[in-house]
Amino acid sequence: MKIISLLVLTVLLTGCQTQANFKRNMDTWVGKDAQGLVDQWGYPAGTMKAPNGNDVYVYQNSGNYYVPPTTTYNTTANMYGNSLYSTTTANTSGGYNISFTCTVYFEVNSLKKIERVNWQGNNCVA
Repeated sequence: MKIISLLVLTVLLTGCQTQANFKRNMDTWVGKDAQGLVDQWGYPAGTMKAPNGNDVYVYQNSGNYYVPPTTTYNTTANMYGNSLYSTTTANTSGGYNISFTCTVYFEVNSLKKIERVNWQGNNCVA
């Protein structure tokens, strides 16, 4: 049981660390020139206007992972007299898609400087 708890804790801490690294990486863009962003990331997937009149550059990333089905078998056996009887049951799991998305919003002021960075999605990790 200790090994399972340690494994779960390690996975959770690793996930937090990569999200923290993503935030740290995104925060480095604040104050930088928007052209540097375009030079490094390419053109945004879209733009829109923020309520304060600033431009917002929208970058998107998405993907899917297919979890293939797996089947496990459980066999039970019973002895009746001199005869052995067994029963096997199958349990199938998997066979579904997991979608990963991350949308990053860079708010750019009239001087073409990045003022703010926000993001949403389940795959915004470094």
